[in-house]
Amino acid sequence: MSRIVLGLMWLLRFLPSPAIARIGSGMGALMFWLIPERRKVTRINLAKCFPSMSDAERERLARAHFRIFVRAFVERGVLWWAPAERVRNLVNLEEVEHLRALAGKPVIVFAPHFAGIDAGGMRLSQDFQMVSMYSRQKDRRFDRILYEGRTRFGIRLVSRQDGIRKALRIMQGTTLAPVMRAIYDSPVTVAAGTPKNGTNTELLGPKSRSGR
Repeated sequence: MSRIVLGLMWLLRFLPSPAIARIGSGMGALMFWLIPERRKVTRINLAKCFPSMSDAERERLARAHFRIFVRAFVERGVLWWAPAERVRNLVNLEEVEHLRALAGKPVIVFAPHFAGIDAGGMRLSQDFQMVSMYSRQKDRRFDRILYEGRTRFGIRLVSRQDGIRKALRIMQGTTLAPVMRAIYDSPVTVAAGTPKNGTNTELLGPKSRSGR
């Protein structure tokens, strides 16, 4: 299955970005109905985080999330295999001068794990020397492609299974200057428990569910 998914991502990268966005959004709308477990988790989290919203508003938000999430996943084909210049044009950096002003100093960048996190991290790694945390994937082929794709611009990846201390050692050992030494996507949430089907995490006040 991973071979089919990766092959589709590799082929779609040849299309114009608007076409990839439409295809990804369409696939996300379909996935909303094909993955009932994730649809249920999404609805529960939205109800807990936005209790003042009407059911119709939360449902629109849930469907929009699926569309954006799958679109971002499909666009990884561009991030991993397209020319570097196309990645630069795909991702718009705002107020990056604040990072440039800290060049040569160790900086930890905390980033919420939203749909566009890969795009942001890879775009930044074109301009700054970085260290990032990631989770190893169960599928070995997908894990290898993900690792190679994310590190194509020189970012150093450390698996969460190895712990943050390894990332800090790499960060402290950087000698090139001026550089940006950063940890992108550092874990910033604290698990409140480990129930059978997931983890309870503090999000916007209430405890929200996330599957394993």
